[in-house]
Amino acid sequence: MNIIIQARMNSKRLPGKVLLKVKDITILDYIIYRLSFSKYKNIIIIATSTKKSDDPIHNYCIKNNIKCFRGDLNNVTERYMELLKHYKFNSFLRICADSPMIDHRIVDKAITLYNSDNYDLITNKFPRSFPIGQTVEILRSKKFLKSIYLIKSNAEKENVTEHYYNNHKYFNIKNFKDKENHSLISLAIDTKKNFLDFKKFLVNSKYNMNNIPYKSIIKIYGSKFSKIVNE
Repeated sequence: MNIIIQARMNSKRLPGKVLLKVKDITILDYIIYRLSFSKYKNIIIIATSTKKSDDPIHNYCIKNNIKCFRGDLNNVTERYMELLKHYKFNSFLRICADSPMIDHRIVDKAITLYNSDNYDLITNKFPRSFPIGQTVEILRSKKFLKSIYLIKSNAEKENVTEHYYNNHKYFNIKNFKDKENHSLISLAIDTKKNFLDFKKFLVNSKYNMNNIPYKSIIKIYGSKFSKIVNE
């Protein structure tokens, strides 16, 4: 599966958060490493903008031999469109770069579901039951490229899957749910407080972050957060 990690440096709440470091490891490093435990042979691409402010992300990718694609900063759907035309992917899995605790088990479940039928979108946020920071979406490229020309609003241009959710009757969408409702828990890095709590968790916890399940993270960490971000 082709995994696209959507990243930028000019986050309003916490600028430069994707390259902030804990134990000399960046947020992006944590995401990529956590994804490496997937049972699938995934191709990872960082999708960032052409703005000079995002040069550090591009440089990070070069240094770490990671594929990087640059496009429009605000029209993210256009960025994806150009990426798909360049790489000619049949499908892609989308993850936001504020999710250093992403669980590969959720990713693998989404991929398994996608491979089981002819879905336009696999998601776990319609409605949400997993924590924020554990959001996974898989889109069929052909359908995405066909529907992108129907997008008019700035909100749908900025949020890649919003057009699908706003027009769900016209798409074959499969939503999978958590066994418990964790929708009010955030495991994302959205604010300075989030980052400091994440740092404290990694520095002080006896747990190894490498492959710890998200439910274990929730037990020792998730209660610190309420729903404060809008993906």
